Amino acid sequence: MTTSGGRARRAAWIGVVVALWGGGCGSPADVCVDASAALAPDLTCAEADVALSLLEVLAARPVDAGHRASLREALRDAFLADPASTRASLEASGALLRRVVALDGIEAAEVRSQSAYQAVNGQGPLAIPGLLVAAPIAVWAHDDRTGLVLTESDIEAWIRYASLCREVQGGGPLVLSVSDRRPLYEMLVDRFVAADRPTQVAMAGVAPFWDAFREQWKAAPAEQQQAWVRAAPLPPPMTASSLAYVEAVLQSDLSAHLAVWHASWAPMRVKVQGVAP
Repeated sequence: MTTSGGRARRAAWIGVVVALWGGGCGSPADVCVDASAALAPDLTCAEADVALSLLEVLAARPVDAGHRASLREALRDAFLADPASTRASLEASGALLRRVVALDGIEAAEVRSQSAYQAVNGQGPLAIPGLLVAAPIAVWAHDDRTGLVLTESDIEAWIRYASLCREVQGGGPLVLSVSDRRPLYEMLVDRFVAADRPTQVAMAGVAPFWDAFREQWKAAPAEQQQAWVRAAPLPPPMTASSLAYVEAVLQSDLSAHLAVWHASWAPMRVKVQGVAP
């Protein structure tokens, strides 16, 4: 199980991640002007982009254009070196992607977190060098016993969730400084490390569905919104301190939050970001 040493290992390579991914500096030119373009002989951009779609689902966030060009270059090099193996990996990536997006709610969250754990450990179908996979997924904690991970997107999604909860109770959106975020990250990392499997799955269960939820939330009548508010295990309304409120949410029963969240809305599925599968 991950300890504080696991976080130290992540910090050790973060400088390399910034060098490779920061601002798209030094990114190769992207030859994929459209899906039918050839990334390599006998390999179209559409065929290769299945791996990018899967990576974005595992990261629960889109990959920007500069990073996508670097990933495509890595896929092209892998294909030129070993076409048969790379094509098999791409087909397996497509199969996993279809499996994840076909599942609903908590089951999809669990498969996505398991698959992210495998990807950053060099397992699974992604035919992309390890750092190019690890950087966008951005794991903050992992558990070798359960094979699950807590990513940056997971943490940020729970902060957004807490912000929405505060707003529906009459407070304003959360206002958090960078220094405020640090203890929240540490709180969730420590909680993930000590948690049982259902709680870990819950902690990985907001980010993949946030966009789908926001669409439902905005379109829902006030009665449905208020029904969710009444059922959710929210802390008492707090308007004085953004940090105190989000801490109260993150220290509460996250599994109960997730169960009510998914039960209150139409079945939510993982959305494929960026390119289509």
